This record gives sequence, C-alpha cells and structure tokens, in this order.
Amino acid sequence: MDKKERESMRQRIGEDIDLKGSRLKDSEVESLFGLVTSIDNNLGLTKTQSSTDTSISSEGKFIRTEIDTYTISRDNEGIFIDHHHENHDYDGDGLNGVYDERIDRARDIIQTLGDVFGL
Repeated sequence: MDKKERESMRQRIGEDIDLKGSRLKDSEVESLFGLVTSIDNNLGLTKTQSSTDTSISSEGKFIRTEIDTYTISRDNEGIFIDHHHENHDYDGDGLNGVYDERIDRARDIIQTLGDVFGL
C-alpha cells in the first residue's frame, strides 16, 4: 500500500474510530478500514465467552463462573465494541460482579477483533 492510499484509509477510519496515538501496520489499517466500510454487515455481531473454575479456599470448595459478551456497535460518537462482564461466585458469600466497558480506541478494537472475533 502506498503512502497516499494509507493516509486516505486512515482518514476514513478516523471518522468513526479514535486513532490518536495509534501506530498501525498496513494490515491493521486494512482491517479497520474493512470494519468501517462494511459496518452494516458487522453491526450487532456478538460473541460470548464463559468459563467456570472450581477452587478450594479456607471456607471450602467454591465455583466461580465468568461470562464476557462482546458486541460490535455504533452510535453518534463512532464505532466501538461493547464489553459486558459478569462473574458469579457460588460459595455462599454472594460475591458477584458486573461491569460494562466501551472499547473504542483503534489498538483495543484491533486486539479484540483478533482475540474474540477471530477477525
């Protein structure tokens, strides 16, 4: 890819994704450009990952379940990946947690697309 083409792609990506401080390889620019230009095909794409672990503590045996849901989204600020995390401890003490995270920086989107969606 030549410099002019790369800059044109980065400019289009920057309309929807925060590129501040991002040094991107040509392949990463192409990946983000593909996401931005075909967002209607990927909008709402969701991936859920869950894990269960059994451990022993001084209180005895406990089971911990974690569920992570990732969804490709868009709003008036741009394209992002919504990450919803839940964890549940089943040991009688009721330790549970929930948080939501907006993944909207170029580097973080690239990493999540690869790690979670396999793109």
